[in-house]
Amino acid sequence: MSNDFTLLLFVVLATLSSGLLGSAALAVVRGSARIPQKAVVSSGAVSLALGAGVSLASLGHPELFLGALSHFGTGIFWELFGSILCLLSTAVFLVLSFRDDEGAASKAFVVLAAAGAFIAVGGVGRSFVMPWRLAWASWSILGVFLGFALSSAACQFLFLNRYFDESQGLPIWLKGLGAVLCPVSLIWYAVSLEFSAPEAGEILSRAVAGDISPVSWAMTVFCVLVPAVCLTARIKNRYVGLLGAVLSALGAGAFQYLLLSLDAPAWQFFVR
Repeated sequence: MSNDFTLLLFVVLATLSSGLLGSAALAVVRGSARIPQKAVVSSGAVSLALGAGVSLASLGHPELFLGALSHFGTGIFWELFGSILCLLSTAVFLVLSFRDDEGAASKAFVVLAAAGAFIAVGGVGRSFVMPWRLAWASWSILGVFLGFALSSAACQFLFLNRYFDESQGLPIWLKGLGAVLCPVSLIWYAVSLEFSAPEAGEILSRAVAGDISPVSWAMTVFCVLVPAVCLTARIKNRYVGLLGAVLSALGAGAFQYLLLSLDAPAWQFFVR
């Protein structure tokens, strides 16, 4: 149970990190002058480092985790690779910033740090794609996790833009993609689960009207629909974006909890 909690904590903090670093990267690319880049980037890196550190500390032999680097393409590999890329890029950016070097190189490292955070979140989604498990047999799972990360980044940029009175608005493509990627991926996951095998219908019914339906519906309403409304509705409150960013991060944790709860028993693994 403790390992499950640390995994949930990692994906929540990694998604929050994606939101912070993604918004910082967008601010850098668009030339935002008022948003404190060092503070935002540092907060994103600390969030990811905290999640990764807690996860590693919970392992019996954390040094064995480095063996994931020899297994290219696995979810753990991408989690580790993304975390390392994010933290190293952040360190280089901070060194350049304190040397008053804010040219193209420092901006590139902010973008790399954001990419690393998104890769780490994608690695979590990749870890759950297993064709031999009925509840995990869809690539839409990856889309859901990345959808939460993108929604968090879009909402976080909206918050920073309003809080620091930046004149630049949220790009239309980011607003649209941040609002629809997660819901569309969730629908894809539900449809693929429903039509994959007769036994899968029972798994889906647990999420809709069964024992874990409260978590499922709470995630759908508060962590999927509310952030989408925060991005698309014309609400002037400056803290609306912050609410959407935090809810998106919590949504990633709730979705991982659902996946762990919906996983089929061992005797069903080889039904297909």
